[in-house]
Amino acid sequence: MCQLKPVLLLINALDKYNRPDVKKVMNFLELLSANAINTKVSLNICLSSRYYLKVNIEKTLKLVIEETGEYYRDIAEYIKSLYRSFLLLQCLIK
Repeated sequence: MCQLKPVLLLINALDKYNRPDVKKVMNFLELLSANAINTKVSLNICLSSRYYLKVNIEKTLKLVIEETGEYYRDIAEYIKSLYRSFLLLQCLIK
């Protein structure tokens, strides 16, 4: 049997879109997440936006760069760190 690989979606600058479009994206991601759960596909989604965009997500790990005091680090390092933290959190939940 073929083993499915994990999927990682990176969505940048969500705050650049108007509110109705953000709502459409969030509804799509909710459907996508539910489908991934039903089909046992590992799906991880990383959203980035400015702090003023408020999006409610049921299960989330939040990283606020402004609060870390580490502005000089490369964004790739943040994504790696966030992903490692998410994987650790998944292990702790199971």
